[in-house]
Amino acid sequence: MKKIYCPVVRKGGKCAVLLKTCRYCGVVSCDISPCPIRYFSKPYNKCRRCGRKWAGFRADSGGRISAMKPFKRLERNEFMLSDAAVVFRHQIQDGAGFLSTCDGGDPGSVEEPSVWLLGIEPGWSLADEATDEVPSPEAEQRLRAYSIELQLEWPFNRNAFKLLATVEGGSPDDYREFAKRAQPFALNSKGYLKGNLFPVPFNNVGAWDEAATAMTGFATKDEYQSWVREVRFPILQTWIERCRPRLLIGSGISHLADFLAITSADKKPSEFQFEVNGHSKRVFIGKNGVVPVAIVPHLSGGIHSLNSNQSIAQTAAIIRSELGI
Repeated sequence: MKKIYCPVVRKGGKCAVLLKTCRYCGVVSCDISPCPIRYFSKPYNKCRRCGRKWAGFRADSGGRISAMKPFKRLERNEFMLSDAAVVFRHQIQDGAGFLSTCDGGDPGSVEEPSVWLLGIEPGWSLADEATDEVPSPEAEQRLRAYSIELQLEWPFNRNAFKLLATVEGGSPDDYREFAKRAQPFALNSKGYLKGNLFPVPFNNVGAWDEAATAMTGFATKDEYQSWVREVRFPILQTWIERCRPRLLIGSGISHLADFLAITSADKKPSEFQFEVNGHSKRVFIGKNGVVPVAIVPHLSGGIHSLNSNQSIAQTAAIIRSELGI
């Protein structure tokens, strides 16, 4: 197991506080509130990683602290999770409840297939945080309905409407009319489903914090994503095989392999590149999986994303041409 060091001591400083060590998983705490290790939550009397009360003490500040009897990962996951983490994991592992972990829309069927749009993970803005801190029945109902009016407030969804409108034969400029007519992803609508590979929301894909650890029971994002791949991806594959979407759009080139995995594509996809205002864009088209898949840049954000009508139009043209839509 990776050793945890106090950053103050690691930089050559001296710490006179007794170090606390969890003998089960090796995490060290010094009981100082602003401590940057961030594994520890008030009242600093138990281990964030495994949930056990502190079991050992050592006064030699800065020394290596090893777990005396570290649990295997599965044992820790099974017996040492918070109530919130237990609820979260049960929800993600429940194949029958898969749709409750999606943003909204219609998964479709073999007879009436839908278009699926999957991102990497839900976004989380300052406005979302403010709403979450002061919850209200009206706000919860609005989010559950996932109305077009609500979706039009978000840059990602606006660009999603532009892409879908153009894939369906229109243009990016038609996105509002398309959204109001087709009602993509809204409650009780038909034809489109929106979800994510990883269900925990963040404001950027590299983020991980104490709240996420408390919610999931994982100390790092790598551990969390590995677990999701193990338990959620087979559920995604099952739903894809059952519903057979006519097109699955994956938003996020950095997770190309994950989008290919859930569609059971076992061959290298075709790659297409183009430039808009000097910035390169890449699109991948896979045809040999259970369903056709188009992996496109993120639908909002950086210079290599689909952040303009021109880039969205060119991406849609590639999808239509390669998949015969």
